[in-house]
Parts: sequence; structure tokens; C-alpha cells
Amino acid sequence: MFRYDTHLQKPRDHASLEVGKGMQRFFEPEGYHLFGSFMSELDTLEATSREGITQISRACKDAIVREHLQRLGDAAREATLTDVAALEKLQKEFDGAIERSDDKLTTSKGEEHDYSEVGGRTFLIYKDHAVSDPF
Repeated sequence: MFRYDTHLQKPRDHASLEVGKGMQRFFEPEGYHLFGSFMSELDTLEATSREGITQISRACKDAIVREHLQRLGDAAREATLTDVAALEKLQKEFDGAIERSDDKLTTSKGEEHDYSEVGGRTFLIYKDHAVSDPF
């Protein structure tokens, strides 16, 4: 269900679109902002990454693997999707993402976060390991 409300705020117009439970978008002249658990996860990933290194969630890494599977032919994709060992091997072969081994995620200010806040273990993408097509 969508609800669209327009409010006049000084000094500019402001519109909000309720997207779903716990998430709301605010459209403003310079862009929009997302609120909710997704934004919290993104903030935590950004704040706890190492300087100059991209950090991705397990869900993001899995999406990369799924995208690769979609590039495969139907027969190969079906075989891989039904073979858990083959799928795990494919995930491990994506060496552009190095799984973090730290006990906790820590910000530059020393604040600690659990991996559960970002959906599980995270991965760091190092410039010298990343390739344009990891598969």
C-alpha cells in the first residue's frame, strides 16, 4: 500500500512517499533519503569498513554469485542451483571478496557492532584482488 503526502515546509516543498512498513522515502529537490533497517545496515557497513576499502554484506556477495549463475546456460544453472556443494564452491571462488575474520565490526571511533546487524559475516573488496568479471 502506498500513501503519498505533500507538505509545505519552509523554505522548500517537501513530499514523502510511504513505501512499506518501517521504510519511508523523502523526496526533496536535491534527491531522496531512505530510512529503515536497510539504511541502518548500509550505515554500519560504511562506518565499519577499513579506510579506502569497500565492505559488502553476505547478501550482496550472494547476489553477485546469483547474477553470475544467470549468465550461465539454463542446464548449467539448474545443475549448480540443485548442487549445494557446487554453489558453495562458486561462492568461494569469488576471491574478489575477502571474508572478515574480526570478532566484531568496529568504527573508527571505537564503537563495536555485531555481524548480526548487517545480516552476518561481511566481505572486504581490496583493489588489488577485485577484477571486472570475477567469474
